[in-house]
Amino acid sequence: MSGLVALVIGGTGMLRQCTEAIASKATTTVLVARSARTLDEITAAHSNVLPLPIDYSDDNFVPRLIDFLTKYNAKPNLCVFWMHESGSENKYRLMAELEAMGANAIDLYDVCSSSVAQPGREGIQQQRQRVAAKCKHITYHAVILGFKTENARSRWLSDEEISEGVLAAIDKQTDIAIVGQIEPWDCKP
Repeated sequence: MSGLVALVIGGTGMLRQCTEAIASKATTTVLVARSARTLDEITAAHSNVLPLPIDYSDDNFVPRLIDFLTKYNAKPNLCVFWMHESGSENKYRLMAELEAMGANAIDLYDVCSSSVAQPGREGIQQQRQRVAAKCKHITYHAVILGFKTENARSRWLSDEEISEGVLAAIDKQTDIAIVGQIEPWDCKP
């Protein structure tokens, strides 16, 4: 991953192992999270991490992040986003701004909860098509987090399983990856 410039949003909790693996290979990793404490812990271990403490649902999130990227001349070519629905508008605004920055080709991995597979919701294919229509330099990949069934009982994925699944999707450049299972829908924990 030489020359890799990563942008990770929401990667200090369940995706921390994934973030640290990316940071260990990247030239620069811009890490965005709400908690300055968890950012400090990761930057203490990785000198190439540029931390930005801000909530992705804030109104000024996109301009502040673009200013931050510009200040450090960080043009990401890998993005990993874990953003809840409260930040979905900012996620699409950010994609448009990254496109406008004239960045190189970007592989964007959007980590999604299993709710994206809920019957009646906009599907991942439609999201991919929407991004492709507006952002010619961004390849949208979805990583859907499901659950596991063991001994006739279901459970949510562990942080380790989630990080491993996201890293596997990045390594394989999977368009749509499912970590665990998302069906049958009524078996969710």
